[in-house]
Amino acid sequence: MEQAGLVDAAVADYVGRLGRAALMRLVEAKIIEVDADRIAAEAERRQREKGVWVGQATEHGCKTVFARADACDVIWFDAMVDRFADLLGRRGDDRTKDERRAAAIGILANPAYALRLLAEDEAPSLFDPALDDEELPEGDHDPVVEGLPVESGADGRVDGPSTSSGPWAGSSDRAESATDDPAGEHPAQPAGPELVEGPETQPGRDHPVRYPRFDHDHNLARAAIRAISQLDPAKLRPDATLYLHIAHETLQHGLGVVRVEDIGPVVSSLVADWLHGCQVTVKPVIDLNADLLPVDAYEIPRPMRERMFLKRPGSDFPFSTSTGPHLDLDHSDPYRPGRTGQTRENNLGPEARPEHRVITHGLWNRRQPEPGTVLFRAPYGRVFLVNSTGAHDLGEGPFAHHIWQAAAPTHD
Repeated sequence: MEQAGLVDAAVADYVGRLGRAALMRLVEAKIIEVDADRIAAEAERRQREKGVWVGQATEHGCKTVFARADACDVIWFDAMVDRFADLLGRRGDDRTKDERRAAAIGILANPAYALRLLAEDEAPSLFDPALDDEELPEGDHDPVVEGLPVESGADGRVDGPSTSSGPWAGSSDRAESATDDPAGEHPAQPAGPELVEGPETQPGRDHPVRYPRFDHDHNLARAAIRAISQLDPAKLRPDATLYLHIAHETLQHGLGVVRVEDIGPVVSSLVADWLHGCQVTVKPVIDLNADLLPVDAYEIPRPMRERMFLKRPGSDFPFSTSTGPHLDLDHSDPYRPGRTGQTRENNLGPEARPEHRVITHGLWNRRQPEPGTVLFRAPYGRVFLVNSTGAHDLGEGPFAHHIWQAAAPTHD
């Protein structure tokens, strides 16, 4: 009960100011703060519920895959799928990005092919097409054969003309010569690929047809390994950026709440497990209190976009539940060609795409008198003030009207 009271006291002031999803994320974070040990134990128990499941095939030949795994593994997987989708695009695949992402799953199911594609994309000069089909030394043949099933005679030898042009040409003759050499001066060479019996006996024969065992990935794997051995393994891993918001108290006590972008609040011990074994690059601390210099262009520079995301990760729209780096950044005072310095942090606001559209093309209006303090006027005159404490409904009376007028932008 004491812990529940602490949570209630921490979130009471935000009720009615935040959207439902944002409020629930705040509640989850406060629960972790007051009961981190129990949450960590619960996370450990949940590990046993992970798995991968495959759904039924559709009449169009598609299947659905369901997976429950560690968030870090899913992030790695998503990044690798995206990497292969982009790689296929660079190689001339004109399908949509989603179609190429789906095709990437098939590539990942063939590790040798996946490694080769990664190595070729990273260092094409390491692959010499002539080496892929090079003739191997005697006795070191690759078990990749081309042609029809090979039949065995009654004596167990492989039937067929000795003039075969395949990789096992003449192997039967070499084996026979070795058998006829009593002195053993010429060691026997491999007689060919391993043969396996077919499922049925063909008509007119009293023995099953024997097939060579195929290993189509062998040469592919050899070529990939040959190239990968000359590469830095770190270059073959996908890049994934993990944005962590860690409170000073968590760093002091070692166990507490961490907010992970696109995931939400989690206990800090989970994040430590995720980063185990990874090559971690810690970016320099960004001073969020100092704004970048404004630019004249409409396009938003990447450093400015990242700073805006770190400073204001959620949408400014009243009671919005949208968060994350994929939000649109819109000019609060609409951009007009010819003016200088219009693209600046105190004239930008994050919004989800539908929210952006109702402001740009609808009857909603917006003003930002101070960075992070935004006023919205609804179609019927109602005014909302949004800042770090949430959304506040100012109504549609004279007070709201005066506040709206006072926030009007001034132009030099």
